Amino acid sequence: MTDMRAYVGRTPEGDGFSGYVTDSATESGPLYEGGPWRSVDDALAWARARADRVILTYAYSGDGVFSAGLRYDDGGDPARPLRIWPPDDSTRRELDREVAEAKVVRGPAPSGDQLGVTEPEVTP
Repeated sequence: MTDMRAYVGRTPEGDGFSGYVTDSATESGPLYEGGPWRSVDDALAWARARADRVILTYAYSGDGVFSAGLRYDDGGDPARPLRIWPPDDSTRRELDREVAEAKVVRGPAPSGDQLGVTEPEVTP
C-alpha cells in the first residue's frame, strides 16, 4: 500500500459517516470516496482497508478528532497531536452527547414557505 491517508467523519446530518482517501505524498485526492455508513466501525473498516493512516472526526469539536489507523497520524500539527481511537467510555459518551445536541441545534433547513417565501425570485 502506498502512503495513503483516509479521512472519516460524520455526515452533515450527524447520523452516519462518510470517508475519502488521499495520497499523502502528493496531497492529491480524494482518490476513493465511500459511505455513508451508519456505524463508525463500518466506516473505519473501509478506511483501514485502503490506508494505514486514518483521521476520524467523530464529533464536531477539536476533541472529537482521532488518529484511528494502523499507523499513528498526528493530524499535521505535531504541537497538538491527535488522540488515538477509541477513547474511553466516558469520553465517547460525552462526544455522543455533543453530536446529539448539535443535531438539535442544526436540524433540517426550513422550506421556503416556512421562511415566508411564496415564490422564489431570481434576478440576473
